[in-house]
Amino acid sequence: MVQRKKIIIQKSLLIFLNNGIKPVSMDNIAKELSISKKTLYQYFSSKDDLLKNCTDYLKTIIPSTLKQLSQNHISNSYKLYLFFNFVAEIMKHISNNFLYDLSKFYPEIWEDINKFRTDFLNSFFLKEYKKGVKEGHFKKYEPIIITQIFVSSVKNIINPEFILNNNISADKALKETINFIFNSLLTEKGAAEFNEYKSMKNNINNYIKNPFKEFL
Repeated sequence: MVQRKKIIIQKSLLIFLNNGIKPVSMDNIAKELSISKKTLYQYFSSKDDLLKNCTDYLKTIIPSTLKQLSQNHISNSYKLYLFFNFVAEIMKHISNNFLYDLSKFYPEIWEDINKFRTDFLNSFFLKEYKKGVKEGHFKKYEPIIITQIFVSSVKNIINPEFILNNNISADKALKETINFIFNSLLTEKGAAEFNEYKSMKNNINNYIKNPFKEFL
């Protein structure tokens, strides 16, 4: 029962991410998942209920990813870089329609995700930046200021209004932001290590399992 519900959530999440929310009905989801509408309603009382479960699942991907990265013997600065590039890869599955629908028609869920994103970025980036400075991979600045610059950049760029007005994908927006900030922060030692890792053609999938891969 629990496993089946999880699979429905995972597959439904991809449907929402790829198509947006408004155009998708419970009928569409049942058909895509090859289950009856009755079965779908056994697990979720409404589309809103299913959507909330999907976005809650989306948030669990973060700690799962960090646990995988912690098991690799690489520098903290490179782990930070890999993590945000992994998030950018995940965002390839997020359509602009999904971001627009979520912010316009489901403001409570959007605010919940936004708060989670802000709280996580603040604590995670601050901690990893400090570690990177100790390793000699990041230039030393006031940690709180650098963290706020990073968090504000991500929040202002990865938002529906900016993305739609500038006709840019969410994953490209995040990758450009990450590359700019990392190139600004890396020391010579840090840059040398990054170049070494890249010359070894380290694929992000060698470190982190894509949670959507089996459903694509």
